[in-house]
Amino acid sequence: MVIRRVLAAIKRGETEAKRLIAGALKLIRRAIRDRLLLRIVYDGHERIVEPHQLVFATDGMPWVDANQTEGGSPWAGAPGPDGVWLRFSLAKIESIELLDETCRVRDSFNPDAPVHGRVEARV
Repeated sequence: MVIRRVLAAIKRGETEAKRLIAGALKLIRRAIRDRLLLRIVYDGHERIVEPHQLVFATDGMPWVDANQTEGGSPWAGAPGPDGVWLRFSLAKIESIELLDETCRVRDSFNPDAPVHGRVEARV
């Protein structure tokens, strides 16, 4: 099920949708905690990302700051050898899979950067 449909269902109060979104958030938290890669389909494009931070924006919408190491899109192109930092809105994640491959905390990650929301998990 596409995450944005799940979010719409949550707004309507559907219990199954809440369970699905909770499952996605649990995967993201675990990936951050255990420093595991995620495979996501975002805006129709498959990507491999190193999640570093899960934030709930001031409007309540969750998003993930991650370094994309594989995959791409017409607007972002393919990542370079050090990846590319992107912010992924949970509303545009169509699927998510926890991979059994570790990642490292990138030196380029700035935990002190302003987030405009509440940090839920961080490496």
